[in-house]
Amino acid sequence: MTSRRFWRLHLSTLVVLTLVAGALLGANIYPQSHDPSAFSIDYGFPLPAFCEPGPAPFPGFRGAGGGTVLFWSSTLHIGPFVFDRQVYGWTYSLLAVNVACAIVALAFVAVLCEWAARRRESRK
Repeated sequence: MTSRRFWRLHLSTLVVLTLVAGALLGANIYPQSHDPSAFSIDYGFPLPAFCEPGPAPFPGFRGAGGGTVLFWSSTLHIGPFVFDRQVYGWTYSLLAVNVACAIVALAFVAVLCEWAARRRESRK
């Protein structure tokens, strides 16, 4: 039997990668803010890359969805990195960090699964 080429993946690896990608997608879609009185709702994993206005804190409040546009920036410090993030809308630098983290996680899982599958094949 010929050896498997390095770029061909096992079906079991692809199934595990699909499940991990689904878990990462679910973590990014689920809101991170659990406080119902919060002014905004953050989405994204591991960093909040998208923020939308939350419910009005009191009747008659005119927030970002009520005609008055409220855009301000806040800074997020993560180690040596400083991100200027929009309070409402997308923060593309944090989105890039989230995508990079997802790619690294998927690559790590793929390498681990392929190592285990090829080790099992070599023992036969």
